[in-house]
Amino acid sequence: MPIPGAQDLPAGVRVLRAEEQQAQAFFNKFTLPARPCEHLKYRELPAFNAKGAFLAEEVFDVGDRRVDDDDCHGLAAALALLHPPQLRQLHLQRCSMGDGFAAVLEALTAVPSLELVFAPQNQIGDVAMLGFDRLITVGASLGLRKLALPTNRIGDAGAVSLAHALRAAVLPELEYLFLAENQIGDGGVVPLAEALGGGACPRLSRLSLQGNRLTDTSLSALASALTQGAFAHGEYIYVQENPFTDVGRQTLSAAIAGHPNLLQGHFGWPPPLPRQQLLRQAKVEREDVHTLPKIAQRPYRCPKQRVVLDVPAIAQTAAEPGRLLELAASGGIAAPATGASADLSRTEVPDDFFEQLLEM
Repeated sequence: MPIPGAQDLPAGVRVLRAEEQQAQAFFNKFTLPARPCEHLKYRELPAFNAKGAFLAEEVFDVGDRRVDDDDCHGLAAALALLHPPQLRQLHLQRCSMGDGFAAVLEALTAVPSLELVFAPQNQIGDVAMLGFDRLITVGASLGLRKLALPTNRIGDAGAVSLAHALRAAVLPELEYLFLAENQIGDGGVVPLAEALGGGACPRLSRLSLQGNRLTDTSLSALASALTQGAFAHGEYIYVQENPFTDVGRQTLSAAIAGHPNLLQGHFGWPPPLPRQQLLRQAKVEREDVHTLPKIAQRPYRCPKQRVVLDVPAIAQTAAEPGRLLELAASGGIAAPATGASADLSRTEVPDDFFEQLLEM
């Protein structure tokens, strides 16, 4: 249908379509001139060209500015019209964003390069999560690797929409799924666990569900997913700050125990070990089941990033005490003439000293 008045425009000029007007309004709103900094009197904040950043930068960030439903539709129109090929990350934190987020989800099909959607501390609820249902309808398959929606208003219905999308392979590359501090209970977690147990998201390594409404039923469903082969690349499952009991904790802990990728569950204090420390300890246990595990239990990292070792205890158990003392000397520790039984006090040595011990 012709646009009224379009025939009266000069040659080469046309009326913008509705979606083009939405995209232009979005860019106009979020483009900023150079301006004084509120907190530093003599500092000027640089200008921000929203459209230029959208088309040139790998990270597009409009966080900490209000994004209403009209803005969401404008962002969705920009994604659909411009297909920014370089865009990797979309940051929408603390924007008061609500139901309009559904339009953004639908438009993600236009940006296959996108790897991260970061939208914590908004008002995203179950209606917004219906965008996943529409992605299923069009047979979408996104390349997202990280989806972070913590501290929103997602409930069971929204989690079910997400579960359906996972089962339909809408997010086959997903590695991190962060849904902490929402309103998700057993009615949402059980379908998510069933989807994961059915083979969805085979690359998933971190699942964050802390601060929701999970009971023993949810933890049992996650344990069942593990027994079915979910989380083959798992690193962490966060379920602390939920109303489960020791029964649920023991059920999930038993399923995690012996995981081939050293999956850890976070149930509360104390937190799980840092990933690098866990891998280092695993390497120690593989190399020497008698000597090196005792070494791994002794390192202590001080603020200067050095390792403190109880050298006498290591010397008593080391398979090659002479070699140990050579390493001690190379690390700046004087090797005593009496050999391995000498009285060496606790001594601070460089980081690479521990690595050399692992290679003995």
